[in-house]
Amino acid sequence: MELDYKSPLKKLVNYFEKSRDKWKKRALKSSTDIIRYKNRIKFLESSKSKFISENKKLKEQLASLEKEIKKKR
Repeated sequence: MELDYKSPLKKLVNYFEKSRDKWKKRALKSSTDIIRYKNRIKFLESSKSKFISENKKLKEQLASLEKEIKKKR
């Protein structure tokens, strides 16, 4: 199966190489973006759970302090 192109082979080779290089560059950027976003999600999930537990602890502390205030009155 041989394809007959009207353009000179040298021009086609350059065109296909540039096309391949652009594709590789886009694919690499997409891969690095995906990794970066996954890391960001992991960080945000861990900080969210940290803040939730801290919030719970502070609410418990607030409740105990309010009970102490009621006792003193």
